[in-house]
Amino acid sequence: MLKLQVDMASGENSKFDLITFLGTGQYKEVEYVWSERDGDSPGPFRTKFFPEAVLHFLGEENIAKVLVLVTEQAKKGDNFKELNERLGEKLSPVDIPEGKAESELWQIFDKIVSEVKEKDKIILDITHGFRSIPMIVFSVADYLKKIKSVDIKYILYGAYEAGEDTQAGIRKVPIFDLTPLLDLMEWAGGLEAFLKKGEANLIGEKIEEKHQSLRSKGGSSEDLPKRLKSVGKKLKKLSNSLHLARAKEVLKDAHDLLGLLKEAKDELENWIKPFAIILDRVETEVKEFAYKESDKLNLDNLKKQLALIKYYYEKGLLLQAILLAREWIVSYVILKDPSNKPKEWIKVKSRQEVEKQLNAEVEKQLNERLKPPSAQERDKLDLKIKCWNELGDMRNDVAHCGMRENSSASDKIESKVKEILNELDELFKLLRDKSAGAKSG
Repeated sequence: MLKLQVDMASGENSKFDLITFLGTGQYKEVEYVWSERDGDSPGPFRTKFFPEAVLHFLGEENIAKVLVLVTEQAKKGDNFKELNERLGEKLSPVDIPEGKAESELWQIFDKIVSEVKEKDKIILDITHGFRSIPMIVFSVADYLKKIKSVDIKYILYGAYEAGEDTQAGIRKVPIFDLTPLLDLMEWAGGLEAFLKKGEANLIGEKIEEKHQSLRSKGGSSEDLPKRLKSVGKKLKKLSNSLHLARAKEVLKDAHDLLGLLKEAKDELENWIKPFAIILDRVETEVKEFAYKESDKLNLDNLKKQLALIKYYYEKGLLLQAILLAREWIVSYVILKDPSNKPKEWIKVKSRQEVEKQLNAEVEKQLNERLKPPSAQERDKLDLKIKCWNELGDMRNDVAHCGMRENSSASDKIESKVKEILNELDELFKLLRDKSAGAKSG
């Protein structure tokens, strides 16, 4: 008999708990076959109770207990009585309602969760589940894995409807491992985080894990992935540079990622289907701020940085948008006036000098008006000076976490960032048109 492979040394703490269900229906004896097991699978097993087949295939000594969830009616029925006789001390009943109302579905959810401790090792079986039980099981599995760090070895289903009747009169029923569906739920969560907030660490890790898993199984080198690991690493790096607002790194990382995605497209299609499905959308978003020569200050660089600020705004990353928008103004002024040495645009001294120029210009323009300046008078400032003044105040506000008098409410900050974006767009168009005019002249 094939034994379940466990990661820990033999002992009680290395065993798995089987969580299963039992109803009141008339279960027929069938021959369960698990043909997709890794390694040599034990022969078929005849029984009318699937939990008994699980113990056969995985080894009784590897199952600590069988938690069978039963309604009051099922617990009084012949099925439970017979299963109890077959499994003996391993069987532990857990009372659940029938699940006819939403509140009862939550009770079933709570019952399962309460039976599982932090970092437990479990196997889930939905074969004899009824009504919406299978849906609940997947929700529970996702919750337990994420919240309690539970090791879910299998989610099993004895697929009676997919079986075939033999000449001997016994139905041969295949066993399906539905754990990949749980993995798909994780992919969905990771992809949602990336598409909504630019957070790609989870999907980056999963792509790397898939690369390692495929290569660890061996086989012809031609049939194994070669670029998935690089894609995973670059996704994580881009995610980190995005959230730390390292603009030059983001532009270069985005450019490099696009190249890797192109090279690994076939591998992604073959082995990372969830990611491959959204590949076009990822490429479209990233392309907007991808730039190879991110160390060189020019119109293209400034345009890509502006696209990145918009990306931050669209993803709700307002802090990053504010910080980069302020730095964008400095870069804009350096590029606009060659005397500010565009080749030295990234040097601290060069940027500090421009900041002093801007601050002095703000003070000069405000002092030329009535004191204190009204809101209308502030609006009459030169556009770049107006942006600089507003961004300075916004940056101080968010940097101090609102711990100051007259701090802006979060919803007000969002609307201000949107307004700033429109103004930055206008500034860029002015610089672009000026540059085009100079070339034509």
